[in-house]
Amino acid sequence: MLGSALLLSAVPGEAGLAHVTDPEVQRAAGVLLRRLHGTEALPPWTDLAAGKLDELDRLSVRASRLLEPRELDFVRAGLRDLSGIAAPARVPCHLDYGPRNWLVTGADRHGAERRVHVIDFEWAGPEVWVNDLNRLYFGPWRGRPDLADAFLAGYGRTLDDADRAILHACAALTAVFIVVWAQRRGEPGFAEAWRQNLRRLMDGWR
Repeated sequence: MLGSALLLSAVPGEAGLAHVTDPEVQRAAGVLLRRLHGTEALPPWTDLAAGKLDELDRLSVRASRLLEPRELDFVRAGLRDLSGIAAPARVPCHLDYGPRNWLVTGADRHGAERRVHVIDFEWAGPEVWVNDLNRLYFGPWRGRPDLADAFLAGYGRTLDDADRAILHACAALTAVFIVVWAQRRGEPGFAEAWRQNLRRLMDGWR
């Protein structure tokens, strides 16, 4: 029987949160994410809507104690709408891809190229590529379209209508998951932040 091995190595760099508004760091992070997403070809996700609705169902008991019925109804409606979208490709995703999991090199040397390393693959798994953008969409990209543009330029792709529909619906589901997860871990501030993110989506934030 073949075993599994996990290879670890130290990486240099400064915390990504200190450089989150640097367009060059965003571009480098986009380049890195495209490399991760290109490491394996996976079958299209033919039952995306059903799979996401199953995830919501598994969260519903705990989520119903933390969120209002209208909030959960909004999430469910958005996920149901995904049934009208052509089956998207799945890729290996990080699923917690954001500045708190980046290490940036070249940031302290004038003229040095910025490079980004990523850490913490605890939640990694196969997903639609756009679902690796949730942390950025709700975080540093708010009010800074230039940062989103820099990242996507590095990634080499723009968002089309189907991408945005998946991003918005699945971001709402992610908000439910994190509200439940953070509450169980005793992090009410984190739970509240994602509750507010869900409400922004409900208010039509794009």
